[in-house]
Amino acid sequence: MGGVPDGPEVRAFDGAIVKEPGRSSSLWLIHYSVRLPSLTCEFFKLMGTQGAGTANSLTQFPIEPGDRILVDRRYSTGKGTGHVAEAGGQVTVRVNTGSLVLLDD
Repeated sequence: MGGVPDGPEVRAFDGAIVKEPGRSSSLWLIHYSVRLPSLTCEFFKLMGTQGAGTANSLTQFPIEPGDRILVDRRYSTGKGTGHVAEAGGQVTVRVNTGSLVLLDD
């Protein structure tokens, strides 16, 4: 009756590059996740944009067994979806066929 459905919440992940104001104009990469439908921010990570391990990737996020993850196509990689699956989560992603190769038996 108008309430939130029973069952596990979905975690929506995203990231953004932000530019620091002022002379330095430093760039930072933010990774964050919110729970749906509550919109509770439950993960936040700020990092530089240069160097190894700074890409937008599902590997940037902690995954718990049973997590249901919703992401956009920039997170559509075998390494990232494998990270979720190995931790016992499920991922729904808009497929980027240039970075995620799908095979059929």
